[in-house]
Amino acid sequence: MEVDAAQIEGIIESVAGFAAGLFVLAVLVLFSRQAVEGVVAGWVFKHGAELTHDQCVLISGRPARLVRVGLLKTTFFCEDKKTKLVVPNVQLHVLCLEVKLPKHINGIPHDDADDDD
Repeated sequence: MEVDAAQIEGIIESVAGFAAGLFVLAVLVLFSRQAVEGVVAGWVFKHGAELTHDQCVLISGRPARLVRVGLLKTTFFCEDKKTKLVVPNVQLHVLCLEVKLPKHINGIPHDDADDDD
């Protein structure tokens, strides 16, 4: 059984086409995985009971306000420098967020509340 040059060329083209298709598929899966992770992180942050819109927080000691929680990113307004801080939702777990406790919890004053406000 002899194989001529046209058959070899056809085999090489089909293998190269298959490899290129696998590469494109791998790139699409990688990008879609990152997008899905961002959407899930944003949904969890938005629907969690921890924070609400326009709530004042401290981000690593800087006073800020939660402005918007989007599908892929969350926006804070930093009040000390009057700047906007945009954080990808997949990096929200890295932030050190602090929230001041209310002066009364269930109608009972507690010692941890600041008397400054």
